[in-house]
Amino acid sequence: MAVWYVAQCMLIHRLPGHSTAVHDIVVSADGELVVSAAQEGTLGLRVWSLTRCTCLHELTGHTRSVEACDLLSDGALVV
Repeated sequence: MAVWYVAQCMLIHRLPGHSTAVHDIVVSADGELVVSAAQEGTLGLRVWSLTRCTCLHELTGHTRSVEACDLLSDGALVV
């Protein structure tokens, strides 16, 4: 995944980790976190820090690809 500064069409960060297609992303209200949903079976959900440009959590437990995700406004729960 990549993070772009739109006003200047400039690549800011690359977030490596998913080895398959990313189906959905959601950004937290404060802009600190990104949650990504991918086609990776048990590793289909990941939580990223935009300030550190790192994967904070790999949310395991899915048996198939994850098609969508959402984040509560306080960032406490991912669905």
